[in-house]
Amino acid sequence: MRNIPQSWNQGRDDLGARTELHATYIARRRKKAGAVVAEFLQRGLSPEAIWRVLFDMAAELIMHEPSIVLLHAQTTANALHYAYRVCGNEQTQQLMLLQCAAFMARFAK
Repeated sequence: MRNIPQSWNQGRDDLGARTELHATYIARRRKKAGAVVAEFLQRGLSPEAIWRVLFDMAAELIMHEPSIVLLHAQTTANALHYAYRVCGNEQTQQLMLLQCAAFMARFAK
């Protein structure tokens, strides 16, 4: 979490950046899911925008291959987002965001 800027939670929501994050994440997810998220936080994309991309990816997984296992991509994203929202500790919030990115990469394999 060293690569996450101090102002990480004050970013913007940018459709173009979300689209780019999605494409970059897909291309690099197997080894660098957390690094991709940290990179976009550094570029000023808001955590909420990143969560939207992660939820979209979970939905895409279910649409491409409907199964009970991939349904858990959505339930995992929901659970981690809930923990993110109710937690008052910034490091734990960052961990929830990065953990969700890592889980989406694992579900996509």
